[in-house]
Amino acid sequence: MDSSEPIKIPLRQTNAFPTIALDYLDGITELEQFYKYKPNIESFEQVIKDKTANHSADRDLLATTIQNQYKGIALNGSVAKNIELLRNSKTFTVCTGHQLQLFTGPLYFLYKIVTTINLAKQLKEKYPDYDFVPLFWLASEDHDFEEIASINLYRHKITWQTEQSGAVGRFNTKGIDECIKQIEEILGNTESSKSLIILFKEAYQQPNLSLATRYLVNALFPNTGLVILDADDAKLKQQFAHVVKDELLNKTANSLVEKTSNEFSKRYKPQVTVRGLNVFYLTDTARALIEFDGLNYKVKNSDIQFSQAELLTELENHPERFSPNVVLRPLYQEMILPNLAYIGGPSEVAYWLELKDLFEHYNVNFPAIMLRNSAVFLDEKSIAKLKNNNLTINQLFEDDHKLSAIVAYNLSDNNPDLTAFKGKLKDVYEEVSNFTNEIDKGLKAKVEAELTKAVNGLIDLEKTLVKSQKNQNEQSVNQALNIKAKLFPNGTLQERHDNFIPYYLKAIDKDFMNLLLNNFDAFDSDLMVFIK
Repeated sequence: MDSSEPIKIPLRQTNAFPTIALDYLDGITELEQFYKYKPNIESFEQVIKDKTANHSADRDLLATTIQNQYKGIALNGSVAKNIELLRNSKTFTVCTGHQLQLFTGPLYFLYKIVTTINLAKQLKEKYPDYDFVPLFWLASEDHDFEEIASINLYRHKITWQTEQSGAVGRFNTKGIDECIKQIEEILGNTESSKSLIILFKEAYQQPNLSLATRYLVNALFPNTGLVILDADDAKLKQQFAHVVKDELLNKTANSLVEKTSNEFSKRYKPQVTVRGLNVFYLTDTARALIEFDGLNYKVKNSDIQFSQAELLTELENHPERFSPNVVLRPLYQEMILPNLAYIGGPSEVAYWLELKDLFEHYNVNFPAIMLRNSAVFLDEKSIAKLKNNNLTINQLFEDDHKLSAIVAYNLSDNNPDLTAFKGKLKDVYEEVSNFTNEIDKGLKAKVEAELTKAVNGLIDLEKTLVKSQKNQNEQSVNQALNIKAKLFPNGTLQERHDNFIPYYLKAIDKDFMNLLLNNFDAFDSDLMVFIK
């Protein structure tokens, strides 16, 4: 693995990230009402003050719960230290979270974690009087199995076949061994692949997917102090029960978030889908929305129903059976953690920005929202081909039509750009317009229409010239598009499609993780391009 510094490209130049995330990073005025802190390191002085003044979570319960969750897993010294530090009032977390992706899923799963680890380090350097714990929140209650069931490995799609349903963290790991066999067949019998296969077998021998994911992530990030939490816990949820009760009785989240989303929608597409009630009922085999029909509370797609009194008794006795949805989960997180920041992808940043009023209603401090780092990898052969075609890496982020035109232009002695001729046409028609105005001012619209027709004719001719050059240089164009496809496999940015395995195996002694840890910067949002 090449350890040289990556090439950096501003996110806005990649044409691969939503406008909302870019505008947030640029600090445009229209978004200021939706967040509390700017995503820079200086803001954390105030975040620390605000969280210190407004945090009532049970630190001892949190630390003890996490310690219990690590039973049966080799606990690294830095992790054990960080768990214990959580009991101290001068310790804070910075947090990311994700669904329990099979074999960590796409690359950005790891990118979120690396950004979080590095943010904790950077904050410690800036604010040495405090301690900062990087924390990974296992989204174990999510029930969308289709989103986590497969990985893309080289040109293969590997899918876990199981009939289980409900919260994926509670799934037993039966059947994943077949996926590991497929990976083993694809990778072959090399020393580097052997160690990874052993790790997968150890991880997925754990009794459920939550424990397996903890085992795997813990092993991939040794000596980083990363703490992993599964918040599907009765005692932790007891701290959140009063919010759940308020939601069930008053639909509080619905009204607050809907109001924010309406304001948000004036400029951006809302990311949050607000429901009548934002709470699921959770059993070992199902996670289904609770609905109120005006008389009773019913669990969707089941025969389970409660009167109001019965439901509140159920909540008091079994808070673990109540699962917050995407609207309330962030609030739950911030109520049980001494947390300063949430690190998420572009869509997560967007939906967090719709939740500030909800936090203020419950007097819970709204955290700093940070965009995770992003990276792609290109091989040296592709870089050489780019140079031969006079292309830059930045140009790979243009759309296919423009990239093809650039290649054609670079390899041609003649420039098919007719912009200069369009300008001359406009000058000529302006003279014609002035001339005809002296005779009949009513002809101005006709002159303008003729100009538009003439310019469109040049545009069509320009396209024809470009197409001709494309055909002449078809091999070079296809070569450029094939290189672009490495950054956008199946039309999706590499980090959202590829699994980490190929990149990990190209490294020696786990240098892949060190490469990310050594180069990612939580306060630098540029896309990093690594040459391997």
